[in-house]
Amino acid sequence: MRAEPNVRLEQRRVDGPPGSRCGRFVVGALTVIVADGGGWDHVSVSGPQRIPTWDEMDRVKQLVFRDDEIVMQLHVNDARKVDRCRYCLHLWRPQTADEIAAVRASWQAAGETWPWADLASAGPIPLPPADMV
Repeated sequence: MRAEPNVRLEQRRVDGPPGSRCGRFVVGALTVIVADGGGWDHVSVSGPQRIPTWDEMDRVKQLVFRDDEIVMQLHVNDARKVDRCRYCLHLWRPQTADEIAAVRASWQAAGETWPWADLASAGPIPLPPADMV
């Protein structure tokens, strides 16, 4: 994710600790919730009456993540689905071991209990062959 504070996103903040990467933001008609923890950067993007378009998701990706980062949308099986908002899509990126350590340290500095023990990184997202994207 972009460094703290994310000046591209901070002006859109409506909730969450000022200057942090995480929180709730309004981007046009979309509500964007940004979180890190559990080894993942996670962005939830929802519209009031419809799911976000590809262009809207790409815009949010550009606001939240660095240009060199690759993120993904996951389509899990029915048993793993959690549908709390009908018009919501998600962006995910696995954190590196260094990022996990930094997030853990920030939790501990805030007096919070880190719930994931000795969490390891899932590793980088593998890319498909160039002629397939």
